[in-house]
This record gives sequence, C-alpha cells and structure tokens, in this order.
Amino acid sequence: MRGSSNIFAGFQDEIVKSRVDREREAYFMSITDWDVCCLAGRYVNGYCLYFKNPKIGNFNICYFVQFDDGQRFVLRKLEFPSIGCLTKGRNGPEVSKTPATIDLNVRELEGLGPYTIQESYYAQGPLKSANDYTRMRLETSFNTFLRSRNSAPDLASGKEALYLHHRFRQFAEEWLDKNLDNGPFVLVHGDFMPWNLIVNDVMEITSVLDWEWSRIVPRQFFLPPLWLTSQTPAQLAWPSAYGKMLKDFKLLQGILMGLELGSPYSARLHDEWKQASRDCGFLVANALENSSDVEWVAYRHICSTRHEGKHEMDEFIQAFIEEDPAREELIRKKVKENDGYEEELARLRQDDSPLS
Repeated sequence: MRGSSNIFAGFQDEIVKSRVDREREAYFMSITDWDVCCLAGRYVNGYCLYFKNPKIGNFNICYFVQFDDGQRFVLRKLEFPSIGCLTKGRNGPEVSKTPATIDLNVRELEGLGPYTIQESYYAQGPLKSANDYTRMRLETSFNTFLRSRNSAPDLASGKEALYLHHRFRQFAEEWLDKNLDNGPFVLVHGDFMPWNLIVNDVMEITSVLDWEWSRIVPRQFFLPPLWLTSQTPAQLAWPSAYGKMLKDFKLLQGILMGLELGSPYSARLHDEWKQASRDCGFLVANALENSSDVEWVAYRHICSTRHEGKHEMDEFIQAFIEEDPAREELIRKKVKENDGYEEELARLRQDDSPLS
C-alpha cells in the first residue's frame, strides 16, 4: 500500500523531494537574523527580542522572537462567514484567500495541480459550504492518486488503491453532517505538532509557533491533536488502536469539561468532539486534509470493519474493477508510469551515490 505512516506526511515522489531539498537549503542560507526582525516588526507592534538562537529543522528554520503586546484567543470561539485564510482587511481580519495546507503545497511541488481543483471551487467567490469543501478535498485526494507517477507499483496494489479511494469517498459522504453545511466555520492552526510548541520547565505550553498554515475550515475539521497518543494516523487506523485512543481521549475530555464549566461556551467543545470521535470520525477528517492517509484509513478501518477478511475484500475489489473496463485500463496505465518513475529514480540514486 502506498502512503506515509510518518506523523508528518511529506513527499511521495522522491525525485521531486531531491530537487526541493537542494533549493530549500540554498534559500535557508540566504536569510539573516536582521531580515527576520525587520519583517516581524512590520506586522507586530512592540519591541522584537530574540530569546533563543535560530534552529534549522528538516523542513524549516525557527526564529524565536517575542513581542511585548501579545494577544490570546480561544480558537473554537472564533467563527467566520466563509472558508479560507485570514488576511488583514481595512476593518480588521477578513477571510479573503483560498486555504493552503501542507499537503496541498507538497502535492503542488510534485506537479499534481491540487490548487487548480481548489480554485475551481472558488471561481464564484468565497466558499460557504462545508459540503462543497469536503467534495473538494475528496477530489484533490483522488487527483493525487490519478496524477502521481508512483501510485500503482503493480496491478494488484493499483486495483486495491483505486478501490480504497472509492470506499473512502463513500464513507466520507456518510460521515459528513449535512446540517452543518452553512457553518460554523472555525480557525485551525494547520500545523499543530510538537515541534511547533514551546513549553516551560514543567511542560506547560507557553507558545505556539508557525501559524502560516492557519485557515478557516468547517467545524467537522476542527480536531484534537492525534499525536497525543504517540501514534501516527496510519497506526490509529486499526480499529483496536482507535478504540484505545478514544479511551485515553476521555481524560482530555474531562479536562475540557472542567475548563468550560462556568463559561458562556459551557461544554461546547467537549460535546462536539464527543460526537465527532464516533466511527473513526477524527481519522476521516484528518485524511481529507492529508491525502497520504486516505488509503490507510480505508484499508485498516473502513474495510476491516465492513468485510469479514482479506479474502472477502479481494472479491469486492475484483467486482469493483470488473464493473467498468476503464478501471483496469487506468491501472495498467499507472503501472507503466510507475515503471518509468522507478527507472528515473534509480538513475538519480546512482548520480547521488558517493564516488568509490
């Protein structure tokens, strides 16, 4: 099965990854600390101060600066009229851009064109439908399979992958709450991972970094951090693992209930997440915005809970392929594309190998 089981799902095309790595390293080396302070000072009032030396990570540079006019928000309380990204308008923040995600950006670098699909949904103006947003994400995920050069290593795995995308779409359409089509639409961080948190000596979170991927999404896409379980979404896709996660999740729910009691939003997030967690709901929402997780969720959770075993699933796959001759023709074409990809990758690895 294709896809990444890493917490951070990166490139699936190793040829593109090699090129991007070289370009990124050159760009990192061109940035100075002074450039960062000047840029930050243009958008934030107050004195800019470094409290830690910059650190270069695998895919970014972190500049640790702070200002003396910090503001704080409770994200779930912020609701907006449409889906997209916040920009600075004349009268304050407004939603005026299409949303960008890490997954979409990586697929764009791989030449798969997901933003072209997204732009078609925004052709008539701001997106104000959760149903359309979900359909858009399903379309971009399937587009990743269709246009990736290495999505079908052989006939068997290609047929399975095509069937898994079909089953995921069916399940996601059932998961979608049609009553929430018109909102609420809420703000998410977009990359709320351990490496974007600053904690103090007693492990209390004091800052959240890297808000460049923040965006406005339908409420069903507002999720708790799945990494709290120390497992990847691919690992959580097994029904037993997801069930254990929900047991542990009750501890977080108890904390939320305690924090929300007595507030104007008493128990709202607690109740919303309790409902959203049912029938692998968290995994579906996560996979819709991380295309490399779609096949894992479909195979390990959706199909395993609806088929008696591998043999029965094979029968479903075969019947699905035979329904339309174009499906087998598509997979044969994808296998040929993969053969060309593997040949090019082998040449790249040979060129990058150390001289003997």
